[in-house]
Amino acid sequence: MLGFSLVRALQLSQLAAFLTAAWGTFRLGQRWWGSDTAALLSSAVYTLAPFHLVNVYVRGDSIAEFWAMAFFPLVLLAMAKLGRGAEEQRSRGAEEQRSGGAEVTQHSALSTFCLALAYAGLVLSHNISALIFSPFALLVGLMVVWQSKGRLATLGRLAGGALLGLVLSAWFWWPALAEQGFTQLDGITADYFHYSRHFRPLGELAQTSLLFSYETNALQAFRMGLLQAVLLGLGVMGGLWAIVRRREGAGWAAVALLAMAVATLMMMPLSQPVWDSLPLISFTQFPE
Repeated sequence: MLGFSLVRALQLSQLAAFLTAAWGTFRLGQRWWGSDTAALLSSAVYTLAPFHLVNVYVRGDSIAEFWAMAFFPLVLLAMAKLGRGAEEQRSRGAEEQRSGGAEVTQHSALSTFCLALAYAGLVLSHNISALIFSPFALLVGLMVVWQSKGRLATLGRLAGGALLGLVLSAWFWWPALAEQGFTQLDGITADYFHYSRHFRPLGELAQTSLLFSYETNALQAFRMGLLQAVLLGLGVMGGLWAIVRRREGAGWAAVALLAMAVATLMMMPLSQPVWDSLPLISFTQFPE
């Protein structure tokens, strides 16, 4: 940031990422829950999540990853808007199609472009975070398509937004992939930085104290807080109840539970065969 010292520029960048994450999660919560209260709670939980704070106040050097976490809710928000836009266009009558179809089409085009910008921003911020997040975004996208009345239109717009995002960021990720042979990358995935050294058994995924410990000894700061684990357990029970009872939102509950199960499994030693077989994932370095 021009006009500021290096330290002040870094602090302002971190503040901007905090505000972006908070705003994006709030808007996403409004879209998903239809309640300002629920949206505000979602925003607070995400923005003040311990690992979010660890990136700033413990690690300090992870500004790229911190910004990537700010783009996560923006990507999901753009996807949700695309699904809603296609549904509104499908539900309009013939007269409304003639009078308001152009407005809906313009809204969908804008949402597609917003998705492209958000996804490109994610890739340009931290390509490893984009690599980790993309499968979960794909899962959410499939659910958005499934719930949309205009499935083909929604699928096309989601795919178009994602592809445009990749095109906009291709100047960054394409050379990184194509020119690996001209760089020395072995050291960043070996010894301490090899993923096999950073798996955690199920019993060590969460801290044991109610207050979150930011101590770096034994990597305590990189474990889930006990309060988080309790809230997660309550969320799992609520999701299972919604699925069994076939309540409204059961599909999204299933998506959330599947994403959580996969993310948890990928932190445990049981997942090492998956890590061994998937390309590029070794650059993640730290499953925990």
